[in-house]
Amino acid sequence: MAIPIPDKRQDGIRLHGEPEDSSDLEEACHWRNTYKELAFGFAGIAASETGTRRRGRNLQVRRLQDRLGFWERRCRELTR
Repeated sequence: MAIPIPDKRQDGIRLHGEPEDSSDLEEACHWRNTYKELAFGFAGIAASETGTRRRGRNLQVRRLQDRLGFWERRCRELTR
């Protein structure tokens, strides 16, 4: 039986030490803040680039925003 290759576009790329999920509010908020800073910083870098580099950087920004969205939802869930 073949094992499917994970689709990184859907799964997202997690940072070193980042859990897949967490039930600890403080940890979830830490990752939310980390991704917020990264997404903002990479968006600024992308704005200064052109052509292929800009497209690649925008893809990175979208992936970071996806992870940010995940952690924002997780923080909301844990505050209920």
